[in-house]
Amino acid sequence: MAPGEVMKEEHTRLLVDLQTMSVGRTSLNAVFEEILRVFEYHLDREEETTLPLLAFLEQRSTFGSFQKMNPEILKSAWDLFKNEVKTMLTEHRDILRLIEKAEELPGFSQNAYARDVSEAIRNHIRLEEKILYPAAMAAGELLELIYADSSIIFQQK
Repeated sequence: MAPGEVMKEEHTRLLVDLQTMSVGRTSLNAVFEEILRVFEYHLDREEETTLPLLAFLEQRSTFGSFQKMNPEILKSAWDLFKNEVKTMLTEHRDILRLIEKAEELPGFSQNAYARDVSEAIRNHIRLEEKILYPAAMAAGELLELIYADSSIIFQQK
């Protein structure tokens, strides 16, 4: 499965898990509702910026035709990624702080689902920060090199 597909699939699963954990009137549900609010805002921008760059990298890795990709979309995704990556990393920190807050609440340690969702989010953040964001950064830097010699890459066939 392509990295972008993995990311999108995990986003969907985590969104459902967070929505499930947000239902109820306990303090634990309230913290998961806060996590959900940050996560929903975060994933929309992440999918708009990171996924096109990862798709570009995947296509390059299989020697696919660059001309099948829309250069304006890629450039826009790269520009937005550069502007948003620090904010997205800050949102990761915010989410992790909220998870720590949830872990301190009564009932968290007895709630296997809450523990599983928290661990899944932590793993997802690690995946993004250690693999997917650096890959998106590499894709954007490669695009800059390609754009520098766009007469070769973007010529119509």
